[in-house]
Amino acid sequence: MRNLAIILALLLTGCVSGKQQSTLNKNEADVINIVVTSSENNRISFQINNNSDSIISIHNPKNLHIERFESDSWRKVRILMAPCGAPIARPDENIQIPGFKNYTIYWDGKESWCGERTKEGIKETVKKNAKEGKYRLRVLYGINKKKKEIFYKEFILN
Repeated sequence: MRNLAIILALLLTGCVSGKQQSTLNKNEADVINIVVTSSENNRISFQINNNSDSIISIHNPKNLHIERFESDSWRKVRILMAPCGAPIARPDENIQIPGFKNYTIYWDGKESWCGERTKEGIKETVKKNAKEGKYRLRVLYGINKKKKEIFYKEFILN
């Protein structure tokens, strides 16, 4: 009978651990923010700030996903990771940003793609300054290795 009373008391009051648990009940705008700055030579930096005490994983940070707003919709900007035909090392798939720290990604402000083949048989790398307009960076991230979230940061190129 005494055991039944203890079990009932635990069920009614709940178990409380002596450890404090960190639960993240913030909306994504509070957890992550991005500061965009540009230099005179059109180099743009995206400083990703982790505003929580949890580790944030940024997925494929070197593979920039930038979109330009055109004709009432967002269109992906073509950005090569290396010149056409060049071997490239596989980029890091994840970057860990500890709590209250930041990580910066850079973009040269140019669109790039593979053009016509040269006489050597390698496609020409075409680079062109990005047009003026409204853009956004897409960042895929996860908090403490949980499901991936998408965060967009809009910016203007003049």
